[in-house]
Amino acid sequence: MWRRAGGGGKHGMRKGESESSDGRRARGRPCRPEAAVVRIAGSSSRSPLRSGDSFRGTRMALLRVVFGAQKGREYDLTSAEAMIGRHPACQIVIDVGAVSRQHARILNLADGYWIEDLKSRNGTLVNDERVQARRRLLSGDVVKICDVAFQFVDPLAAPTGDAGSSIVRPRSDRLRPGNTVVIEDGQTSENTTIMSKVDVASHHPGQLQATPQARLQALLEISQALSKVLAADEVFPKVLDALFRIFVQADRGFIVMKNEEGELVPRWSKTRLESTGETMRISRDIVKLVMSSRQAVLSRDASSDVRFDVSESVARLQIRSFLCAPLLDGEGKALGVIQLDSLDPSRRFSKEDLDVLATVALQAGIAIDNARLHDLALEQRELARDLELAHEVQHGFLPLKRPELRGFDFFDYYDPANHVGGDFFDYVKLPDGRLAVVIADVVGHGVAAALLMAKISSEARFSLAIEPDVAAAASRLNRVLAELQLDRFVTMLIGLIEPHTASISLVNAGHMAPLHRRADGSVEQPGRDRSGLPLGILEDFAYEEFALKLEPGDQLVFMTDGIFECCDDHDEQLGIDRVTAILAAEGGSTAEASGTAIVRAVRKHLGRRTPDDDMCLVCIRSGNRPADREASTAGVGRASVTQ
Repeated sequence: MWRRAGGGGKHGMRKGESESSDGRRARGRPCRPEAAVVRIAGSSSRSPLRSGDSFRGTRMALLRVVFGAQKGREYDLTSAEAMIGRHPACQIVIDVGAVSRQHARILNLADGYWIEDLKSRNGTLVNDERVQARRRLLSGDVVKICDVAFQFVDPLAAPTGDAGSSIVRPRSDRLRPGNTVVIEDGQTSENTTIMSKVDVASHHPGQLQATPQARLQALLEISQALSKVLAADEVFPKVLDALFRIFVQADRGFIVMKNEEGELVPRWSKTRLESTGETMRISRDIVKLVMSSRQAVLSRDASSDVRFDVSESVARLQIRSFLCAPLLDGEGKALGVIQLDSLDPSRRFSKEDLDVLATVALQAGIAIDNARLHDLALEQRELARDLELAHEVQHGFLPLKRPELRGFDFFDYYDPANHVGGDFFDYVKLPDGRLAVVIADVVGHGVAAALLMAKISSEARFSLAIEPDVAAAASRLNRVLAELQLDRFVTMLIGLIEPHTASISLVNAGHMAPLHRRADGSVEQPGRDRSGLPLGILEDFAYEEFALKLEPGDQLVFMTDGIFECCDDHDEQLGIDRVTAILAAEGGSTAEASGTAIVRAVRKHLGRRTPDDDMCLVCIRSGNRPADREASTAGVGRASVTQ
């Protein structure tokens, strides 16, 4: 009979049960153990005890945190009732959103300790069984609330396990009642009964010596079982099933893996006979020895092995012989171990058995690593789809077409360094006929910058709509960002165009000053000394606006630093001087001609190199002559240029 070293639900299956069609594990969980904060609090308003309940009096029973935040902390249960929940008034407070305000309570009654779930949202588990009604607690029981696990210890009761053991559970907490796996600390000594070792890391499966029949049987069964496995959880039962058919003397089998935090976690177990409810114990020292040395080991008589001198578990379980082999990935790094042991002193493992297990462990380790890489590839593919969707959503925040404004024509270009970026631009048409042009650069790039960009986009439109002038709009937007306390800032340049006078009012919040190309080809940067602080730094900063008259044929170019700071293969930047020279030489006829010339220079400078930063560019050209007005409508309706 095999069981996963895990708990309830579809992941705690017995033989004959099935998983989902794709065999993949569910990733969702109600709360993160590393975010859980457990603390002791004062008295609370307690729910009344049942009629007939009798308080047992002062005892030394306690709850010990065995998984989650503050692991190892103990809480005395000497009062008549101990409330557990998120509310500060509870005796044991678990500061996690998924935990109910009053989640469960433990009662100290004359006939023992009892636990009740108080109709919590996510339930209370005892030994991975959901508490439906009042349930008696036995010493050694594991109480789980979300992803925080406690062990109940009552010194006056008959223990069901070693209360001093170190229980390590997987994140999904799948250990089942009657099949709990405990990894115990031991003492290392030179006096040991390890009879043989096999260096797994320096051998290939074909190089290990074993009897031809056993080796062929192991290789065939394992190869067939693992040939189509795509999930790590499919590897574990297949390997143990095959090993139990090969090693008839094996009474128990374990697969222990190292998790992301480096903890040893039992992932699967198998027993020859039906479980008796006994806790299964593994020596942490043996596991660490096998993983660090990358050698498979054989012990002919574990009952006299001082490595197991951590409790009376070996004598109680009558373990006589064991095999333990490392699971290695394709680079030879230890992922975990496979261990088999025997309780019958007349049926011990041999050196040939060790060779076979080492061969099987090599194949299983590679299969587990391949399954991990397959899961990683699926996650990357899913992430790529999410980023592609985010890219489409972000482009939805950008203008769909260039504005129609009599006497002006426009050009814009936007290219994020990643799928999404922190640069943005916008055209905001006001009811009185004026048009605001906004360009901004959120510090950094990627998803975090893109999310803040979305916030800025909506806030900028709102601020420009309700404030009387562009300086007031910038001040309001600055206060909004400062109040968010995001430890990020934004540079922004806002230009408010008055079409009747061909003038533009500018406010600069820490951004690069615009380039002003006159009709005669000269280029300057107006307002270089009029720049204020970036948005979000100082909440009450007052921004200053200044006006600029645009003569027929004049142009203004707004850009983010990704344009002029782009680097070639030799890490040389394009530079603002080159951009200025290009604008002077090739710009002038239309905004699109100027913008296209700059973009062409950027692409040429980059060569095959991927941009390191987001790039955004907006060109504005004033043209009051009829010919210029005709040109200004030629580009209307075009979407932003992208590579």
